[in-house]
Amino acid sequence: MKYKINEKTYTQKKLTLGQIKKLIEIMNDIPDAVRKQGIMPMLMYNLPAFLAVVLIEEEKTVRESLEDFENKMKFFEDVDYETALKVVEDFFTYNQISLLLSVAEKISKAITKTT
Repeated sequence: MKYKINEKTYTQKKLTLGQIKKLIEIMNDIPDAVRKQGIMPMLMYNLPAFLAVVLIEEEKTVRESLEDFENKMKFFEDVDYETALKVVEDFFTYNQISLLLSVAEKISKAITKTT
């Protein structure tokens, strides 16, 4: 799927391992009270960060995009809500979220055990 945001074109495809790793890092920074509410409140809690991970600027690789995460996150703070929600909707369409959540839960439990 393609999105035109502030004169730039971004794409969203199936997640890579690098993107999954970054999403898990973002989720780990979310307060427990928000986590207990489910996946949608978690995504909405830090929507610019989520967009910065899943949207890849045309002509860039996923790795290049992730390396520019901080700048992209600031840029996506200005994205209109309708576009942001469309990205979230497409995210659930393109990715097997139940599998991702299962892996994230296992990793989260493993992290909790080691801390």
